[in-house]
Amino acid sequence: MQIIVYWGLGHRNGHGRAHGGVDVEGEDLAERLGRRGLSLAQTLAVAERVARALSALHERDIVHANLAPQQIFLVDRQLSHIKLTDFGAARRLGAAVPSVTRTTPEYMAPECVAGLEPPSPQGDIYTLGCVLFECLTGRPPYLGSTLVELFSEVVNARPRASTRSSSGLTAMPTTWSS
Repeated sequence: MQIIVYWGLGHRNGHGRAHGGVDVEGEDLAERLGRRGLSLAQTLAVAERVARALSALHERDIVHANLAPQQIFLVDRQLSHIKLTDFGAARRLGAAVPSVTRTTPEYMAPECVAGLEPPSPQGDIYTLGCVLFECLTGRPPYLGSTLVELFSEVVNARPRASTRSSSGLTAMPTTWSS
């Protein structure tokens, strides 16, 4: 697994995104999910690829700290060729956490929302679970009309079952048991 962390500005050019000064054709997972959801098999393939990338980061004591569909880039729009992007919130394990971080609130781990823990590998895995939930249901596990409401949901609630399944699953749980 090759990890290239480019600390700079990327841009969209209408057909892809610049990575390290090189235009890469494709789209991010959020764009893909906006058009259509993923099947269960496609979701599991994304899970495996992103988990491998996160594992490679964690083996090097790096936490992504902002995983979301927008940071999962599908090279040539292919689920088989994934790149993680936006390492603006990434940090080494044990590094000081700035008082303000740029993260995607819908995917933040509860311990980070509550300010109890800094970003961690466990938080990255939690956010991957949130992304996979969205791949299967068409929406993030927690929604709020305000940031305060959203954070309250993340810290205190269980994910609400979705009324639609973009994955072809015939039944989504309506309650979650401990």
